[in-house]
Amino acid sequence: PGNPYPVIESIKSNNSNVGKPLKSGYQSHYIVTTFQGIPFTERDYENGNKEYDEIVINQEAQVVPIFVLDMNKQSIIDSKLFDREIVLPKETTTQHSEEENKKKETGHEEYLLW
Repeated sequence: PGNPYPVIESIKSNNSNVGKPLKSGYQSHYIVTTFQGIPFTERDYENGNKEYDEIVINQEAQVVPIFVLDMNKQSIIDSKLFDREIVLPKETTTQHSEEENKKKETGHEEYLLW
């Protein structure tokens, strides 16, 4: 949630975040871990170990993700299949005349921003 701080330090290092408050400017800490809860390393990746996502927040509540985005090169290429032209609605005569009447009544113009 919010702006996550990516934790990559070992829990045994002097820079460990274990037991420390969230980093200033961040709303959570995000760690890719092994089953034992230690940060996932290149060696874990090479050995084919499964990775787990850990999110640390500043509450005693639990976090339940609504969805997970798995972005890789192929999924980005595939997403281009859904590109569509954006068509803005045309002004109707009724909308135009109501705007003109308002302009005449108030003496002010209103601008619509898209």
